[in-house]
Amino acid sequence: MLIVIEGVSDGVGKTTQINELYNKLINDGKDVIYHHFPSYGSIGASLVEEYLKGNLGKREDIGPYAISSFYAMDRFYTYHNELKEALDSGKIVLLDRYTTSNLIYQGALFEEEKDSFLEYITDYEYNRLGLKKPDLVIFLKLDRDFANTLRKNRNYDGIDGDINEKDQDFLDKVYDNSLYVADKYNFKVVECSKDGVLRSIDDISREIYDVVREVLD
Repeated sequence: MLIVIEGVSDGVGKTTQINELYNKLINDGKDVIYHHFPSYGSIGASLVEEYLKGNLGKREDIGPYAISSFYAMDRFYTYHNELKEALDSGKIVLLDRYTTSNLIYQGALFEEEKDSFLEYITDYEYNRLGLKKPDLVIFLKLDRDFANTLRKNRNYDGIDGDINEKDQDFLDKVYDNSLYVADKYNFKVVECSKDGVLRSIDDISREIYDVVREVLD
């Protein structure tokens, strides 16, 4: 089974919640592996890293089709060298981001032709590249102000000088598009705040675990 955790932005708690879920499933006796995309430091993610460093030019000059292919090649390399074997052997694969992130991030660069691009991405990655469609996508939803605050205050372990991180206008578009994509593709939405207050890590973790158990059972 392939389970993906996505969110309205970096800093919303995806990695924390995947670690929580991983430990709960291990305690249940499940055979589980975890992977974070992009796969920084790997051959597959080399173009992603060059793009994020700004070495390939400006986002608008590269274009969403080329950018999406950089991320897709990272997944292609990792999937066919690691994830597929795990899935074929019956393991549960937990992913922090996946093809769904191309829909969210690169899809944010479109307005009038958004749906056409989203269809292109799903066809390209799932059909042309042979990546498995997720069995479950859990989407961590948070109010914009909360999301921006958490993103800015987190310990960022990505690429130095990340061109996406420095572009608040782009990140605002990504936030809006993530809500659109989550609705369009029926992601399982987990609200990370309630009545204007952030929910605790444990509270969110319990809900995610219950969602996953329903699918596994």
